[in-house]
Amino acid sequence: MALSRGATIMVLGFSILTSAFGAKREFSATDVSMISAFVEDVMQCRHIPGLTLSVVSSGRVLLERGFGFADVESKRRVDTKTLFPIASTTKSFTVTLLAMLLEESRFDWDTPLRTILGEEFVLYTSELTEKTTLRDLLVHRTGLPGYFVSLLSGFTESFDRKQLIR
Repeated sequence: MALSRGATIMVLGFSILTSAFGAKREFSATDVSMISAFVEDVMQCRHIPGLTLSVVSSGRVLLERGFGFADVESKRRVDTKTLFPIASTTKSFTVTLLAMLLEESRFDWDTPLRTILGEEFVLYTSELTEKTTLRDLLVHRTGLPGYFVSLLSGFTESFDRKQLIR
């Protein structure tokens, strides 16, 4: 999967910041100022209205700050409690956690789901039920139907296109 130019800039920038500040236990005011300036530059360049940044090391929060606006129209600022819909970002969390669990188990990416979940696990055909693996699910090659994403995001079917866009 190719990264967009903005995502590449963010990844490279945060990689540089991580290597530059990685061994630190605390950030100085100068460090925070440099990190903030970098984030604000990228936000301006990529037209990102708002984000929250947290840097955590060994379970300790080293830096936590909101940038920009949660709602541009009302000028409501992002703070450390602002919630964002993270959507597909959860895929990377899921795969990472699965990898950690698989290292500690007798299963692997190609173990059929039924072996892991038991006889109660059933898909809509017997072949899928018997053969579908973790890898199949994660790379979307099961043939399982998709869902109307906006319904899963908390919208009801009564929302029209204009309401969904807002």
